[in-house]
Amino acid sequence: MLKRIYVFHQFEKDGQVDFVALAEDGECLSTWHPESQESAKTEAWSAERLERYDRHYPTGWELVWRGGPINPDTMPSHEPDGRGSVAFFEGRAYHQFLRALTV
Repeated sequence: MLKRIYVFHQFEKDGQVDFVALAEDGECLSTWHPESQESAKTEAWSAERLERYDRHYPTGWELVWRGGPINPDTMPSHEPDGRGSVAFFEGRAYHQFLRALTV
């Protein structure tokens, strides 16, 4: 089964939306500030980001677009495969996300 990389947006201010790509192990792989949510989808697949994703998961990965901010609606506690858990965005993932915003 492929490892997952989740994409969320967090802050919206004056039309600016910040995005983050988090590995399922909680590692922040990338952040970016696109001009729109549509361009964010294209930018999620940039060569630089693909290289980061490949380095983190060399045996394969899939990008999962979650959309809104990290919360129980975008990352439910019980997904059918059991990989969408509250533990994902508590603790390490949340810490990585906050760290990414300050870089």
